[in-house]
Amino acid sequence: MRIPIDGGAPEPVSKFLDWGGGFDLSLDGKLLAYAGLVKPAPDYKVELIVQDLESGQPVELFDSDTTSGPNSISFTRDAKALFFVKHQSGGDSLWLQSLDKSAAKQLATFKSDQIWDIHVSPDGKKLVVVRHSTDSDVVLLQTQP
Repeated sequence: MRIPIDGGAPEPVSKFLDWGGGFDLSLDGKLLAYAGLVKPAPDYKVELIVQDLESGQPVELFDSDTTSGPNSISFTRDAKALFFVKHQSGGDSLWLQSLDKSAAKQLATFKSDQIWDIHVSPDGKKLVVVRHSTDSDVVLLQTQP
């Protein structure tokens, strides 16, 4: 949904079902990228969607290859590609999807960490990846007889 800054009624931004994943706006404010649920349960289908904000129409749709959907998405500075994260059973992986419809390229995999967020530096030369890991122990406590 979006709401005018001066107030008013909220209006839908997308016709796709909400998936609750991440999103990003291109620097010029014309494009929105997000994960959209295009087919509900039981046959979930999540796609990476690039939408023109003025018309509300999708510009590109990319199969995300995973039912969990990307939750972190970031445009490159020139808005010609998207960085996104796939959460899979073998660990989280970082991908780059060109908007020219070529195949997505896997950039990194983190077997033990989750990728929580990604951001491109202002000069477009660096990518910040926020990773998270969870440590846990199993402890057996016994009472004395």
